[in-house]
Amino acid sequence: MSLRRTAMSLGLALAWVFAGATAMAWEIPLALENSARIGAPPFITGGVPLLAGQAKETGDLHLAVKDGAGKLTAIPAQFRILARWWRGDNSIRWVLVDFPTASVPGEKKVVYLTDAKLDAPAPKPGTTVEDRADEIVISTGAAVFAVSKKAFGFLKSAVVGGEELLDGSADLGLVIEDTYGEKYYGADGVKSVTVQESGPVRVCIRAQGRNLARGGKGYGRGMYGYDVSMNFYAGSSDVFADVVVTNNPAKSIGSPTFKDASLLLKLKGGARVCTLWGEKPTEAKLAAGDSVSL
Repeated sequence: MSLRRTAMSLGLALAWVFAGATAMAWEIPLALENSARIGAPPFITGGVPLLAGQAKETGDLHLAVKDGAGKLTAIPAQFRILARWWRGDNSIRWVLVDFPTASVPGEKKVVYLTDAKLDAPAPKPGTTVEDRADEIVISTGAAVFAVSKKAFGFLKSAVVGGEELLDGSADLGLVIEDTYGEKYYGADGVKSVTVQESGPVRVCIRAQGRNLARGGKGYGRGMYGYDVSMNFYAGSSDVFADVVVTNNPAKSIGSPTFKDASLLLKLKGGARVCTLWGEKPTEAKLAAGDSVSL
């Protein structure tokens, strides 16, 4: 699983074609460049601005690529309206676009946001989400994940190829240790776990809460808060997450010090090898009882 996103530059340019007084289909080229490294997530999420009147609803939009002859072909994409021209015609002002794309370092590509009338891309299994009373279940086609709403421990379950990969425990997830050795658990201070995005390409789950000690010990106000976004993509068994330790409660808790903040997962049956991603991938072998930390 990758817990770090690699930024990819998104260049925007606008182009319109008119024939007499009648506007034809418009195209916005989106320039993609992987200037980072191997292991960049094969998915893009970004906002695109539109002029007033360009599109009323997301159903008017397609994402496409061009062949050598300049013909547009639609590719899988997900759209969500971020803002409208509410003082004008209430058309879309900003749209969030999600789509899959594979790339290698130094590679440049161009895709096109357009309102051209195109055939829909060939159907592929997309993401689905079930928001249950005590958990949220996400299926990507390649894996099925469960996230607890009652005791958020990052992932409650991860099933790939019909096999459960995780050994769940209330001691896992976000854990902070103070300078006296007392531990504070994110699972004990859940405020909310909600579905932020739900579409055929990407599902995003957001969890917020506070890290609390157990048994009445430690700093009574908790050891800071957390704000975690977890992204799941169609056809992928990876989870891309942003984990933020926060200190912005409505009532100040002061500035307690801590010596460690960790996101803990336990693999069922352990693991023999792993790969860590930094400037370059690093592979490591594990013996019984070994752990990996970043």
